[in-house]
Amino acid sequence: MSLRDEITSPIFGSFSIFKDEDIGQDDLRSARTPWAVLPPPSSEPIADNFRCEVLVIGAGITGALVAERLTRQGRQVIIIDREIPSLGSTVASTAMLLWEIDRPFFQLTQLYGFEKAVRCYRASHQAPRGLRARRLATTPS
Repeated sequence: MSLRDEITSPIFGSFSIFKDEDIGQDDLRSARTPWAVLPPPSSEPIADNFRCEVLVIGAGITGALVAERLTRQGRQVIIIDREIPSLGSTVASTAMLLWEIDRPFFQLTQLYGFEKAVRCYRASHQAPRGLRARRLATTPS
């Protein structure tokens, strides 16, 4: 029995999901997460002395996304973490990427002004679409 099923969505394209019968509701409370059964991401220790343009501290979801973005911009990036990549809070995360912003629009307007608040909301709304476009562009046909 396969742990994951391949599904296709008109919005997100083709992707894998974990089967419900293999992953129970109590798995997060019991410290058994769906990706714990997968091999850990590869990592290697860095030399004592190194140079880079950007040092990302933390190899979780956020650190990985930041490093990926900066690498695409041509930056020389190194990620460091005291733990195995994706082990900390990432292990129990749903890893959902949403366009939603924590602050209501009127608060952003009060803090930054109308124009900046609009730009912030537009950028946040477009971000998941940009990830999908990059995924589609790199998916082999």
